[in-house]
Amino acid sequence: MRFSFLTCSASIILSICIRHSQGCLTDGGAASFHTVFGAIRRKVVGYEDLIDKFISPNFELVSDSLAFLTGGTLNDTNAHSVQEYLAKYSDPLPPPSSSRLIHIAHSCDTITTYSEFIVGDVPIRAFNLYFVDLPSAKIIKLYTEINNGAARYAICKLNSTACPTQVKLDVGDNGPAYGFSGCQAPL
Repeated sequence: MRFSFLTCSASIILSICIRHSQGCLTDGGAASFHTVFGAIRRKVVGYEDLIDKFISPNFELVSDSLAFLTGGTLNDTNAHSVQEYLAKYSDPLPPPSSSRLIHIAHSCDTITTYSEFIVGDVPIRAFNLYFVDLPSAKIIKLYTEINNGAARYAICKLNSTACPTQVKLDVGDNGPAYGFSGCQAPL
């Protein structure tokens, strides 16, 4: 029941908040995207429906901290679909026991969040930058960075099989290019 309410509420809020604001996100729309993506990341019942409604098929994730934590390549696009993101960064790591949004800000087509989630008893903070394709009202890209030291400590403390025992460093050259977005024309 809660999932149905979440999906319905998010759909209504997003369509109203984007359409009636001349193509820009509103506070409610920005908060809804963050809530929906959190439900997808936690794989709540029915998360596949949320992916179809709110995530672009061209979704990309960039995160040096997650790449470093899992032995991936730095300065690279880490996932080219939400399914790849979930397989690499949701399944192998212990699930958070709780989370809270500390701060949210947005422009016309981007959402920046600062949040905290608890793994075991370890607080781990994260910055996320969501890019929203306004015509489709879907998340197209996510840049995210987490407190890698706290995450590594929490994973190892829980004796997870994902505990990184040796640091691997691989640096790529396919990272994000310079980008500009906003409501005002560039100077």
